[in-house]
Amino acid sequence: MPCRRVMLILAAAGFLPAAALFTAGGCARADSIEGRPAPILMYHHVGDGATNRWWVPAAEFEAHLRHLRSNGYASVLPSELKAAAEGRGALPARPVVITFDDGGLDLLTVAEPIMARYGYTGMVYLISGKVGDGAAGRMHYEGQPCLVWPEVRAMRSRGHFRFGGHTRTSPDLRRVPDPALEISGCRDDLARELGAAPDSFSYPFGRYRSNAVAAVGRAGFETAVTCEPEVFRIRADASWLELPRVNVVGGAGLDAFERALAQ
Repeated sequence: MPCRRVMLILAAAGFLPAAALFTAGGCARADSIEGRPAPILMYHHVGDGATNRWWVPAAEFEAHLRHLRSNGYASVLPSELKAAAEGRGALPARPVVITFDDGGLDLLTVAEPIMARYGYTGMVYLISGKVGDGAAGRMHYEGQPCLVWPEVRAMRSRGHFRFGGHTRTSPDLRRVPDPALEISGCRDDLARELGAAPDSFSYPFGRYRSNAVAAVGRAGFETAVTCEPEVFRIRADASWLELPRVNVVGGAGLDAFERALAQ
C-alpha cells in the first residue's frame, strides 16, 4: 500500500495529526531522509508494582505513546528504516521504532492493549529458549513469566507486534566462545515456530564483540540493535547491525522522555 495512503488512513482514524501529512509530504523519499532522526526506543517491561527501573508503569507508557502520537510520530520497523535508507521504500515524516527486549508476559497483558489503542506496532526481541510451548510449560526469566509460542503467534496475527531474536538463553556474548550457536539457533527457533525467519536481532545487555556482529550477519539478520544510548539518524551507510537505542526506564517522567527524543 502506498505510504501516502497509509498516512491518510492513520490520520482519518485519529492515529496521526493532520499536520503529519504535510511534513515532507507525509512520507519521505530516500533522497530527503539522510540524517533524519529516527529514534529507536528500548523498553523491557510494562506494568505496575515494579521492583526495578526496567518496568515502565502502564500510565507512564501510555503517556509516552500519547506524546508520540500528538507529535506526529508513526511507528516503523527496523527493516523499514533500512529499506528507506537504501531507496527501497518510504518513511513517515517522523518515524519511531518501539522495541521490547526479553518477551515478558506483560507485553501481552499490559502493553498490547495500549499499543492497539494508539495504533502502534512494536518489535519484541525474544529469548527463544525461554518461550514455552503452552501455558503449562510457561518459563520465567529474571523472575518474570515469559510469553509462550501460542501467545506469540496470536500477538503477531493481531498486528501490533513483530518478533526478532535475542539469542536462545540471553548470555553475555562476550563470554561465549562461539556466539553463532546462540544467534543462529535463536533465528532457527523463531523461523520454525512462526513460519518465517526474523530479520532483526538485539544483543543481550548490549554486550558483544565483533565476532557476534559477524555471526548476526551470517545468520541472516538484516538489522540489529544495541544499548548504545543515542537517537539513530538515518544514513545509507549506517551500521545496520549496530543500531543505537534510547533507553526508556520507569519513573523518569514525561519530561525525560521528551528530552531523550530530542537528543
